[in-house]
Amino acid sequence: MEDNLEIIKKAIKDPDCIYASVVPDRDVYFHKSIDATYGNDYYTKVIVEISNPHIAVGDIKTAFLSKNITGGIDKEQLKYEKRIAN
Repeated sequence: MEDNLEIIKKAIKDPDCIYASVVPDRDVYFHKSIDATYGNDYYTKVIVEISNPHIAVGDIKTAFLSKNITGGIDKEQLKYEKRIAN
């Protein structure tokens, strides 16, 4: 993922969706980008530990690629989903 630091940043700034993690005080960000070294066949998945929810401050715990929006997320707690304009 070292070659994809800008994609990790973009995943946080412009995610396709954000789910609550099954781990308390963590959110999981997903983003697909044609600019990633692995193309847009995979999501960039970024796990962020929220240190201060009142001012949206957190620390990146890890980032990796994922074929699907799954794994360690609470599917009932979708926090954000990007809307595509028609």
